Amino acid sequence: MADVVVCYLDIFTGFSKNQYGSENLVREVEKRWRQCEQPLMLLALFLHPAHRQAAKAILDKTPLTSVCSLCRIGMYYFKRFNIGKNMSGLYEDLHNWIMNDDVIGLSFVDFSSVDAYWNCMRSEMPRSKLPDLALVILSIAVNTATCERYFSELALIHTAKRNRMSPDKARKLALVRKKVREYNAGQDDAKTSSKYTRLIDPTERTRLRYRDDRFECLEPEVDAEDGNVVGPDTAFEYWQAVLCELEDDDDPPVFDTTAAADNTGSPLTAAAASLAEEKRFAAVLETIKIQSTDPIPEGDRRPFPRHNDRLFPQEQRFPGLRGQKVTLAELSKTPSTPLAQPGSMALRKSTAISAPSVSAHYHLN
Repeated sequence: MADVVVCYLDIFTGFSKNQYGSENLVREVEKRWRQCEQPLMLLALFLHPAHRQAAKAILDKTPLTSVCSLCRIGMYYFKRFNIGKNMSGLYEDLHNWIMNDDVIGLSFVDFSSVDAYWNCMRSEMPRSKLPDLALVILSIAVNTATCERYFSELALIHTAKRNRMSPDKARKLALVRKKVREYNAGQDDAKTSSKYTRLIDPTERTRLRYRDDRFECLEPEVDAEDGNVVGPDTAFEYWQAVLCELEDDDDPPVFDTTAAADNTGSPLTAAAASLAEEKRFAAVLETIKIQSTDPIPEGDRRPFPRHNDRLFPQEQRFPGLRGQKVTLAELSKTPSTPLAQPGSMALRKSTAISAPSVSAHYHLN
């Protein structure tokens, strides 16, 4: 799950850097991210030893990624997954791990896997509940490969012509096909296998870098000579300004000017906005504190139906603490720059420019 969070942030950052035509892509990424169980995934990010330093880049940016919230989220999932009855010392261990104050100091570079790392941490911290929590959280995989494999297998059994089989017969045919594949795999020689002639090298690729250097691209790039350059960006700004002047009053604006108005208010307005943000931050923290102490509901242990039961209950919304949300824009913002929509950085430059010509070699970054 930690890798999924990193991928979400990398994709969002890459789309946001594109000045033109990325609004729809950013909106789709935010939509997919909102469907995830974000507290659990953010906790996995902070518990992953390979992302430990990188996760500190988003620490305390939002109420959901504050130290106290992450500790309470860890205690909540410790109870929800029924890892153990005694949680004494878990809050302190989580706090020390997130703040990098632990005295063990094991480097992930010396281990072959996350499982080996936390198993060693379990022997180093015999009385701590943190290794047990980390092993359970990081063992959850976020993928649909199993479902896709099942659908592909079913498509070979339940065809357009053979479409009246009972579920039990289809299941038995799947088992027969599995046994046939296992038998053929043992009989075939490796040199005569069709997989042997593939051009893709099956060996593991060399890791070029560790994931701790992620999120460095979130820092804003400042070019000292940017204001003196007259090029394609200036040409687009000019024609965008022309389009705005040609619009009727009833037409929607070409650009989203809400993000550009962040720094145009008076000091009193900025102070009021800062105070309102602090109150909202504290209110969300209090909500997370209350939700983390909610009783864990009983699990639904009813067996899955053997037919397509459209009334079978499915969880569509995450209740309580599991439903807390934070946007990728909030996680990606830097202290020196406010939240901005893709392409708004170019609109914040001066509009008092002459009409330049658009180069034929212009390309979108």
